Amino acid sequence: MRSYFIRRTLLFVIGFWLSFHLVEAQEILSETEKLAATGKVWGFLKYYHPEVAKGKYNWDKELFRVLPLVRNANTKEDLSQVFLDWIETNHSRNPGRQGRSIGKSNMAD
Repeated sequence: MRSYFIRRTLLFVIGFWLSFHLVEAQEILSETEKLAATGKVWGFLKYYHPEVAKGKYNWDKELFRVLPLVRNANTKEDLSQVFLDWIETNHSRNPGRQGRSIGKSNMAD
């Protein structure tokens, strides 16, 4: 009888913990949270990515290009995917002359 109670309690605790984390993962992000995360990613890449730091990309222009996509993201997963697509698109392009923007990508709006 006691082991049944312990198993049932443990199952309840695990279920509660999982449901809490699943709900938390799908949390709607505020505009401030999205902009803060975007600023951190943009700033990190601006000063630490070797090609961007050399001035081969107009990174300020890239920030304004990605902001509409950031605004449309609602969850952490959506925002993470926008960042991954942004970084992957910029990483796979070959920069041309100084100050050239990466250009339009095939990211969905």
